[in-house]
Amino acid sequence: MNWCTGTLVLFAVSAAVSTGFGQSDDHLVLDQAKSLYAQSVFAHGYRHGYEEGFHIGDQDLQMGRRVRICEKISEYKQGRTHFRATFGDKSAFERGYKQGFSRGYEDAFSGREFQAVKSGRIVALGLAQALQNTGQSRAFDTGFTSGYDAAMKSALRNVGGDLEYLTQYCEKTADPKLKDRETYCQGYARGLVFAAVQSREDNSEIARSLLSH
Repeated sequence: MNWCTGTLVLFAVSAAVSTGFGQSDDHLVLDQAKSLYAQSVFAHGYRHGYEEGFHIGDQDLQMGRRVRICEKISEYKQGRTHFRATFGDKSAFERGYKQGFSRGYEDAFSGREFQAVKSGRIVALGLAQALQNTGQSRAFDTGFTSGYDAAMKSALRNVGGDLEYLTQYCEKTADPKLKDRETYCQGYARGLVFAAVQSREDNSEIARSLLSH
C-alpha cells in the first residue's frame, strides 16, 4: 500500500469516526440516566429543555433582568433544533423540552441548583437499558408523561420513591384494555417520582427508597 492510498484510508476512517461521535447524544451514551432517556422521549426532551432553560434563566438573573414568561422566549420554541429522528417521537420530545425549559428557567432564576441531572439518575435506578420492542417503548413513554402530568397537576408531587407500590396502584386503576399496561404503569410510576424529585431540593429520601427496592 502506498502512502497516498494509506493516507486516504486513514482519513476516511477518521472522518467516519468523527461523524459518529458528532451525531451521538451524550445523554444517551454517557449519562447515568441514559436508560431512562432511551425509553422515554419525553424525559429526553425534558433534559435538553431544562439545560437550555436553566442557561437562559441564569443569564437573566446575572444580568439583573426581570423574570420572563417562558412562552415568549425564543429558545422555548426551539426544541426541534435539539431533536433527531433517532430519538423517537418528535412531538413527545418537543413537549418534554418545553416542560423542562420552563422548570429549568424557574430553578435558575430562583437561585436553585441544577436539578435535572440528579432527578434523571434517581429515576433511572434499576431501569433496564432497553425494552423489547417499539410498542413497549411507546407505552413506557406515554405512561411516564401521564405520571409526570398527574403529579404536576395535583398534590401527588409529595409521593415517595416506592416504585413497586406506585406501579401496582396504576395497574389496579388503569384501563384494563390498555395495551402493554404493565409497561405503561412502570413508566407512569417513574413519571410520578420524576416530578416529585424535580419539586424537591432534598432528594435523598426518595433516592434511599428507590435503592432499597
